[in-house]
Amino acid sequence: GQLIGICGDGANDCGALKTAHVVISLSEVESSTATTFTSKEATVEAVEAVLLKRRAALASSFHSFRKITVISMIRFISDQLLIFYDSKSLLYISWWDVDFDNEEDDEVIIV
Repeated sequence: GQLIGICGDGANDCGALKTAHVVISLSEVESSTATTFTSKEATVEAVEAVLLKRRAALASSFHSFRKITVISMIRFISDQLLIFYDSKSLLYISWWDVDFDNEEDDEVIIV
């Protein structure tokens, strides 16, 4: 039930790096494939920076997933409502394309 984390350089501790759950490699040379996170700075302060960047990457991944999921659900429900009410002409408007290259006038062209 416990998670094991290790911080090493990947030179003589490859066995420990492979068995740990979370591995942070602090080395200026190319890291081994056994590491989860790699920092080019060989200082202990780099561990905090790596963990903060990991949290930010995880948060942005979850945000992107939620955004795509909500947009897909809204799209599916709106398409189903248009099909249910037999509005096939309106169904094709949901697949619209805006022409931003039109420099003569500022009109939006729906294809």
